[in-house]
Amino acid sequence: MGTWDETVEKYKPHLEKFKDSKYKKLHRFIAVSSFIGLCLLINSMLITTKSQRARADVANIITIQGPQIDVFGRKEHMAIPLQLNDGLPVTLQRGIPVESASLSKNPEVVLTADQVDLVQHFSEYLTAHHETAVITSGERSPEGQLDIIRQRIEEHGATSQFPLLDSASPSDTKVWLAAWNWLRARRVPVNAPTDIAGHDIKTSNHLKGLAIDFIAENLDRLSGWLADFSKSSYAKDANLKIVGIVREPGCIHINLAPQA
Repeated sequence: MGTWDETVEKYKPHLEKFKDSKYKKLHRFIAVSSFIGLCLLINSMLITTKSQRARADVANIITIQGPQIDVFGRKEHMAIPLQLNDGLPVTLQRGIPVESASLSKNPEVVLTADQVDLVQHFSEYLTAHHETAVITSGERSPEGQLDIIRQRIEEHGATSQFPLLDSASPSDTKVWLAAWNWLRARRVPVNAPTDIAGHDIKTSNHLKGLAIDFIAENLDRLSGWLADFSKSSYAKDANLKIVGIVREPGCIHINLAPQA
């Protein structure tokens, strides 16, 4: 093999040819063609990626399939129709009045049309007197009333004495009756979820849409507001009237009756 200088001298005539103008034009043509080809390749890759992403998005939206799933919850059977969309402000935190609202209700509260009519009149009364209150219970199902019995049993630390109560329904009279009688013996105020033939049982007026529970910062003052409201012109045009005001643990309970 020769030296480097000999190699250069050997190929020098051939290298001189590339200095010719026609080779310079060829170089430019190759460079431009390569650049255009590179751009087309990048563009093609981007379009392909977007198409794949779009197909994936569509698949996520409309082509996900699976077995049918049936979700069952506890059914509550109200004694009378409810008034949906009653317009009352709903608390964001249970028991805390909605800001700037004289009367609000907890999220779980449902009301009949006549109950809505009454509380709207009471709301006007509260607004005029610059007071606030929260509705904690209105129309209640037998299942809801049974929940109250469970809560009272738990509050008195007697859950272990009634192991079947947690899964009982209103039709399981022997189960909840024992718990209800246990509470009555200790003078815990709570009504039964249903009537039982042959038993002296008092069911709640909540089941009939004839009771509402309220809370306020001061329950004694709230009781006074309700008593004053019941005799005021605000209550005169309501479909229901207050026939009883009861101080219960943690709330003021009112019993109602149709206006004469």
